Amino acid sequence: SITVNSSPSLLIAGELQKLPLHEKQAFLDLSYVNFPRDLDPEENPDEVALAIFQTNGVSAGENVGVFPRMARLNHGCSSAFNAVYFWREDEKILVIHALKDIRKGQELLTTYTNSKRPRDERRAYLSKQYGFLCTCDVCSLPDELSKASDERLSKISALYEAYATWGSKIDGVEAINHIRKIWQLEDEEGYWSERGQLAADATWVAAAHSE
Repeated sequence: SITVNSSPSLLIAGELQKLPLHEKQAFLDLSYVNFPRDLDPEENPDEVALAIFQTNGVSAGENVGVFPRMARLNHGCSSAFNAVYFWREDEKILVIHALKDIRKGQELLTTYTNSKRPRDERRAYLSKQYGFLCTCDVCSLPDELSKASDERLSKISALYEAYATWGSKIDGVEAINHIRKIWQLEDEEGYWSERGQLAADATWVAAAHSE
């Protein structure tokens, strides 16, 4: 771990100087957003480094890291993204995992946010946080199909909220029913990234009520 006893920009700049030249350049080649408007990037390289870190940093166990190759993954909503990433603590590596078959030459997409929200909400968040208007396959659907997708995603979110009350408001049978409904709706939507967690949740609920 690192003890912070200076400004964030000086801390990042100091750590950056410790890297080999090719790793430093890979970091500096990454994009960034929300740079202070009153500063000139050319005259404030330390602030640029901080902006890159803030834009591209992801959780790595108890720490935060920047992984230049993973950071090249663009965003897709709902069924549009085809890859997820996770940190392997024992190996100290970040792994990118495909969610579905990916054709040669097809772009790898992950998701930058919880995309189980209506299109307008997703776009507003992504525009404010990352500075772009999402035009992924899901956000580009015709209005009628987009509305149907929004309804499925809203139902999924509501079911997750209801499932979270297992043990306090709903019993095991209701919890399993919620999981089944979520699975069905996500299958219809093509939202596959949570299947493993859903299966684990169902197993946990069943084991808790095995008596």
